[in-house]
Amino acid sequence: MGRIAAHTQEQVFEAADKLAANGQEVTATTLREVLGRGSFSTLGKHIDAWQQARKAAPAPVVIDMPESVKAAFAQCWQAAASEAGKEIAAIREKADAEIKTTKRRLDEALAEVERLEEEANADAARLETAEGALSAERTASHRAATEAAAREAALTATTEQMRQQIEAQQAELARVHAEAEAARNQHSAEVARLTADFSRQLAEHATALARVQAQLDQANAQVQAFTERVDALSGELMQARAEAQRLDELRRHAADDAERAHQARTKAENERDEASARERAKIEEAATAKAEAARLADQLKDQKARSVEVIGKLEKSRQSLEADLSATRKEAREAASQLGRAQGELEALRTQVAGQNDTIRRLADQGDTKGKGGGK
Repeated sequence: MGRIAAHTQEQVFEAADKLAANGQEVTATTLREVLGRGSFSTLGKHIDAWQQARKAAPAPVVIDMPESVKAAFAQCWQAAASEAGKEIAAIREKADAEIKTTKRRLDEALAEVERLEEEANADAARLETAEGALSAERTASHRAATEAAAREAALTATTEQMRQQIEAQQAELARVHAEAEAARNQHSAEVARLTADFSRQLAEHATALARVQAQLDQANAQVQAFTERVDALSGELMQARAEAQRLDELRRHAADDAERAHQARTKAENERDEASARERAKIEEAATAKAEAARLADQLKDQKARSVEVIGKLEKSRQSLEADLSATRKEAREAASQLGRAQGELEALRTQVAGQNDTIRRLADQGDTKGKGGGK
């Protein structure tokens, strides 16, 4: 199929005259902008013909000379005209040389343009061959563009809904973040307070424990002294018992000779009574020492029980503080995990919205492309 000329020479000349009248340069590019289309090589040929036509029929230049000064300045006028003619001739010669150079360059460019246009014509022929197959696709493209517009409207509504959801998620995230920050600050203050209380209680309990330990050491020393005293009294008691046994033995020996030993028996009885009195006194003293030792042992037991109770309370306080601290750390971890999940959901929503926006733009571009293809 042959190509139809885009514009006639008259149309090109008319457009060139308009450009020249507006003070614009007449080139193939400016003519294409005015005419809307056209081959560069064809337009270049028309420009050459237009320029030759303008040279062949130059616009007359009329210089009116006032009648009152014609006689006085005739000679000067002729001289000025002669000089002006020489300058104009020089300028025209220079311009012609530049025009020839430019024309040569333009011819080279036009030759390259013609080659490119030949390739473009070949491509245009292939495109013309494919136009028949594209007509059905244009209809389908128009239908797809309509469907894309409907999907774009639906996606716009979905995007608005997603934007509102994202704003709600951002507000919820800010609220959760603020609550987590407040809870973390509150927990930090509570942990600091509990730590200070625990340190103070530990110091108090350590002081009480040291005081109890000192009392225990003093009681142990007293028990040791009383034990040593009881041991000493026990030794004296054993000596007294041995003395009593010896006196009993003397009494048995004295019974055989009552007459002879009456005085000795009386003396022995007196000595036995004194020994018995000393023995009873020592027994009473030993009993008193044992009672005192038992009292000190009970006191030591009470002190140990109180120490165990104090240590138990300290241990319970420590366990309670550790439990509170563990709960606080767990709450902080849960708050951080919740914040991380919220941030992940927000990032997923942003990714989804970005994907939908890309889909919308792609569908819109496809619709525009197919619409332009259908309009050709």
